[in-house]
Amino acid sequence: MGILKPYIDKLEATANELDNVAIQAVRDNEAFILRLLKDEQLGKGMDSLGKDILHPKGSADGTYMPRTENYWAKKRPFPRTPKITGRKFDMEWTGTFKDSMEFKYDKQGFDILSSTKRAMEAVYGTKLTALNTKNLKTVGEKVIEPALYEHIFKPFSEL
Repeated sequence: MGILKPYIDKLEATANELDNVAIQAVRDNEAFILRLLKDEQLGKGMDSLGKDILHPKGSADGTYMPRTENYWAKKRPFPRTPKITGRKFDMEWTGTFKDSMEFKYDKQGFDILSSTKRAMEAVYGTKLTALNTKNLKTVGEKVIEPALYEHIFKPFSEL
């Protein structure tokens, strides 16, 4: 067992730190993760379940209606992005919802909060600030797995 002992010791030491390594990887990549949520998910009109975001008084397919483009988008406060009939909701009007997003960490991982999260989720009747399955997979593959891989195998280069 003498030849295996250093390897077993290194594996045990790295295994005890994996949750901290994963959390630190997320902390180091918050901007990338927020971009996925804001642009690739909410910006394309998708909720946290990967479904179209639907307004209770809006179109059945989650797109802006003519009255949004022709009336509401011309009133103050003006929206930050164009509200074109037929375009998917992008959850961007004054910017408060997306601009106030921040991470909250605990032992289980993280949540993304926003100062208007509760109100927005109540209006739209769905979760909006959790990553959908596609974006969770991207974070796993591009952020967490590389950090874990490096943490696990780096000690062996020192043996």
